[in-house]
Amino acid sequence: MSQGKIEQFEKMLEKDPDNKEILTELGMEYLNQENYELAEKTWKKAGNLGSSEAMYNLGVLYGMVYLQDIAEDELWEDHSDEEMWFEKAEIAYQDALDIDPKNIHAMKNLATLYMERGQREDALTLLKKILQYCSDEDFRKKVEEEIKDIENLS
Repeated sequence: MSQGKIEQFEKMLEKDPDNKEILTELGMEYLNQENYELAEKTWKKAGNLGSSEAMYNLGVLYGMVYLQDIAEDELWEDHSDEEMWFEKAEIAYQDALDIDPKNIHAMKNLATLYMERGQREDALTLLKKILQYCSDEDFRKKVEEEIKDIENLS
């Protein structure tokens, strides 16, 4: 099923190669097929065209490597340290926020990375910022609980 979608998106891109929405969706299909390298390449192109969602997805991909949810050699042949993957994820999330400063999902994932690194204050700042923009009550409650949990660690 996914291969058919990929072919469909590729045909659409022949007519409109700079369509950031199609590129973003194509990257997701590559991710679904565990073709991490093509997902990365596609999202970078969409991000360069101004897609906050693509940069968010790129941050998720790099974060998955950093958090060891996917093996590094599945994405990149050159092995490197986990610090590089953290930095790549952080930059991608920051790029997503540069494009869309109200991207609460980029904020949330970046806060998670910061907590993983012990950067509590940076995480708290982002989590509190989410509350300024988030209208989803369930998401707000989860963020508020996370803020309380972090503040109780201090």
